[in-house]
Amino acid sequence: MGVKAFAKPITLVVVGLFLIIGAFAFGVSDPSCGRGKTLSHGEVCVNTATGEEQDYDEAQSSQDKEIKIAMPIIGGIVILVGIYTGVQRYRTRTRDAGTGQARDL
Repeated sequence: MGVKAFAKPITLVVVGLFLIIGAFAFGVSDPSCGRGKTLSHGEVCVNTATGEEQDYDEAQSSQDKEIKIAMPIIGGIVILVGIYTGVQRYRTRTRDAGTGQARDL
């Protein structure tokens, strides 16, 4: 069994780990307010629909929270797909090796 057959599953696991680690290791940039406007320290974002105000620190906290929830979930899903793909390829290759029907995946 060559490493080439497992390149995709290994890549998926590495990308998933990067997403999980990246969510916690790398900070996000300044929070945005509305249509791509970036908040700076001391600015207040006002939601025109609800009238809700959010200062820089609240917006930063909210953005960090969303990223730290979504990225690990997506990373976990990518890792599970990578592991599943690797197991399926391993099973297929061992089954085909027993019957003499080698397939390149």
